[in-house]
Amino acid sequence: METKTWDLRDRLFTQLSGGEKQRVVIAQALAQRSQILLLDEPTSHLDISYQIETMELVHKKSEEGITVIAVLHDINLAAQYCQKVLLLSDGEPFAYGKTEEVLTREKIGFVYGVEVSVNRSPVTGRVYVTPISKRWRYKEALSGSRMVHLICGGNSGGGLMHKLREQGFGVSAGVINVLDSDHETAQSLDIPVVSEAPFSSISE
Repeated sequence: METKTWDLRDRLFTQLSGGEKQRVVIAQALAQRSQILLLDEPTSHLDISYQIETMELVHKKSEEGITVIAVLHDINLAAQYCQKVLLLSDGEPFAYGKTEEVLTREKIGFVYGVEVSVNRSPVTGRVYVTPISKRWRYKEALSGSRMVHLICGGNSGGGLMHKLREQGFGVSAGVINVLDSDHETAQSLDIPVVSEAPFSSISE
């Protein structure tokens, strides 16, 4: 079966683990063959493999024409699978629209009160969110000698940007073309960057 719950058929619901119960509930919802599927935290209590399987299954149903409305606390799962996102703040609608329009550093920071880095995955092409703990936050450069200008590109500088910021260096970068992932990382970390259009000479 799609939800892999057939092997659980002879067990009482109360005997199931949290993840198994979740899969049974999802199977029950799918068995109703409704044109609208409402899911409340469908991936809670599931390990990462079942999380992906569940979201892939739900996404498949969406492609088959079923409208899926899901409550998700995992921002990255929402970013990977949802076409549109409604972000709530104190129980009230705060932002609604396409995933990349809603899941921005500014909006997530306002709603959750945390600093995050928002980038686009080179594998999936979807946005993904990385929380930044206090130990990774920018520390003001102690002097001019603590400034580093990073010449990079082709996804070669993102990790260095994070490491330099962690060590308290002031960082700038460039020249980087505006479609490069290093350019996106620099912007997400508020690093000044000299940018240029792709496949063009460096301007004055």
